[in-house]
Amino acid sequence: MQKVDGFSQPMEFTGIPETSSWAGYDFLQWTGSVFHPGLDYNFGAGEADNGKPIFNIANGIVEKCIYWDGKTTGFGNHLFTRHIAEFDIECDGTVIKAGQKFYSHYCHLKSINVKEGDEIEKGKMIGTCGG
Repeated sequence: MQKVDGFSQPMEFTGIPETSSWAGYDFLQWTGSVFHPGLDYNFGAGEADNGKPIFNIANGIVEKCIYWDGKTTGFGNHLFTRHIAEFDIECDGTVIKAGQKFYSHYCHLKSINVKEGDEIEKGKMIGTCGG
């Protein structure tokens, strides 16, 4: 597996978090009933982002694909990608050491275009945005 040598955005530019250009929820933003557990890269308003491509943020392996059962609320179709850092990576004061595993989680997908065990490169389309 190729180690993480850098990152890319999971979808086309959708604004800057915590500014008026941002259409989605920020990490741990209060939604009125719970703290939001991730970033929503919403594109515009309503369903403007429905069907837009979603890209893998870094080299890794698809660890788990979970398909929506049509009943539960929450993540919908979603997947986890496992990554291994090639060098020390610092993000918001947290350091991921070279050789350490970490995961990315992609939620609210309309479609999933990869399968468990696939080795995927940074920037590869892994699915499309859902609701």
